[in-house]
Amino acid sequence: MSRVYDSGDIMETFFTSDAATDSDKAIYNSYYQSSNSAQSQYVDRTSINWGPNPTAIATGNINGTQVVVVANGNVGGLYTFSIDVGGSGDPQVAFEGFIRRGSPGLTWADAYKRSDDAVGEPGIEDLL
Repeated sequence: MSRVYDSGDIMETFFTSDAATDSDKAIYNSYYQSSNSAQSQYVDRTSINWGPNPTAIATGNINGTQVVVVANGNVGGLYTFSIDVGGSGDPQVAFEGFIRRGSPGLTWADAYKRSDDAVGEPGIEDLL
């Protein structure tokens, strides 16, 4: 195996860009301390040890475009990348964006009680 792409610091620097919403910035690398703490209370407490802390990866082909989605398990966010293998055979990877539905002002417990993904993306719900 050989490395074909290194995302560098794109997962971190996205949150300093104009593309990141205030809601995204409020929970960047948040740390789960207790169910009664706000999702944004311990913002960026994991970078020092783990960086963006990706916890899952999925790949697929959407309308002819190869896509890789990386989950940030702490906050229930998804980083999306597209991959183009052109005529040269070398993959060209492009960062497409980050999405995290949710309500960072809620406590973790209150967010989990709701049915509208207030805790982040569906399926990333292993904290409580």
